[in-house]
Amino acid sequence: MVIAISTLVFALAGLVYCLLATPIYQASATMYISSTVNDSSTAAAYQGSLASEQRVASYTKLANSDVVLREAIGSGNLPVDVAVARTAVSASTTPNTVLLNVRARSSDRELAARLANGVGAALTRYVAQLETPAGSQEPLVKLSMVSPAAEPSIPVSPNTVRTVLLGVVIGAVVGLIVVFARNRLSDKVKGEADLEIVTDLPVVATVPTDSNIEGGKLVDFAAGASLAAESYRKLRTNLSFIDVDNPPHTVLVTSAVGSEGKTTTAMNLAASLAEAGNSVLLVDADLRRPQVASRMKLPVSIGLTNWLRGDAPLGDLLQVGPVDNLSVMTSGPQPPNPAELLDSERMIRGLTELAAEFDHVVLDSPPILPVVDAVILSKSVDAVLVVARVGRSKTKYVSSAIESLARAQARLAGIVLTDTKYARSATYAYYGSTSASQDSVRPAEPVHQGAELPSSSTSESFTDIAESSGAGNVRR
Repeated sequence: MVIAISTLVFALAGLVYCLLATPIYQASATMYISSTVNDSSTAAAYQGSLASEQRVASYTKLANSDVVLREAIGSGNLPVDVAVARTAVSASTTPNTVLLNVRARSSDRELAARLANGVGAALTRYVAQLETPAGSQEPLVKLSMVSPAAEPSIPVSPNTVRTVLLGVVIGAVVGLIVVFARNRLSDKVKGEADLEIVTDLPVVATVPTDSNIEGGKLVDFAAGASLAAESYRKLRTNLSFIDVDNPPHTVLVTSAVGSEGKTTTAMNLAASLAEAGNSVLLVDADLRRPQVASRMKLPVSIGLTNWLRGDAPLGDLLQVGPVDNLSVMTSGPQPPNPAELLDSERMIRGLTELAAEFDHVVLDSPPILPVVDAVILSKSVDAVLVVARVGRSKTKYVSSAIESLARAQARLAGIVLTDTKYARSATYAYYGSTSASQDSVRPAEPVHQGAELPSSSTSESFTDIAESSGAGNVRR
């Protein structure tokens, strides 16, 4: 894209230049050089021809001399001075001939023709004067006008085709240089190889660019033809193999900085786990900039902060998710002290209670480097996934985030690389079969639907308040 844009910009610049530039016209007059030979022998004729060829190179220099130019301007009454005429007039010869070409350029086509003919006539007179010996009336060498300059109809400059093609070449070269320099100097993550340089953590999933992901929505797991859906299924499978004897039940999803896809990854990981028949709870533990409620179109007025403040038991704060087997706990009202709430004993007990209630608990947390919230939560979960985004995440930030989690002795499961550019090739053609995809991801295992959490009279009154405020889909 950079190369294409650079090429287009330079080509358009060349075209604009040609459209705005003043056209320059060129007129050309052709002169013939001949020698006067008194002897009619063949040898004398050859000597005369040779003398003409030797002189023709000198005459090209005389065409720009002040004497010739001043004579041409005066005799032709031309509206230019000697300095301007010198830059406009040039002369050249055809190799192995006695032909001399005088050219003149000007934005005025008539002036170009008059200047070329004027210089040709002045040069003819000046050469005759130079080549006439003392006491003789006949010059040894003469110049004759054989093709007077005509008024040109087509400008020689600017050459639109040549200029645009030159712009295309320059633009492509500049684009290549920019891309090469960016790839060499940029520390942004471009693929798995960049992550292998800064960390030993495995890349447990690579998620391709998807229109639903870009819009902050869930991918369509039912369609079966989505590469993104298969990537999240792969992430689900890889998580189960991190510790076969003790697979993680509580998973924290975070990233180094914002806008790297952590919330999208948490939502779709939870949905893929629910698709396999597990009871799953998605918790929005980002108490600073929560996104889950708005993306899933759920009420944000009740959630995690309500329980941490003791407003209601956990059971009254769970909402029904957009897919089967998925429950959601939103962040709730934004508190003034998020880190203190997440680092409380009540939060640790709540995670233990939720882990016993659901097969899997997925937590979306704030990014690691700006705030300490994710590091605090990482000590209370079974596994931590770090999300990095191609073209946006920087390797130094990813490395710093992983080091922060390692110092907190977090159970790092791996890295999820998002926004990769997968080509739809024969490798992924298998996933085009909807039925095959839908049938291949259902494990033959009993589905555990966890028992409902107990509620009290306090929870009943709180639920009534929530329902009256529009939270009609609160799980009780």
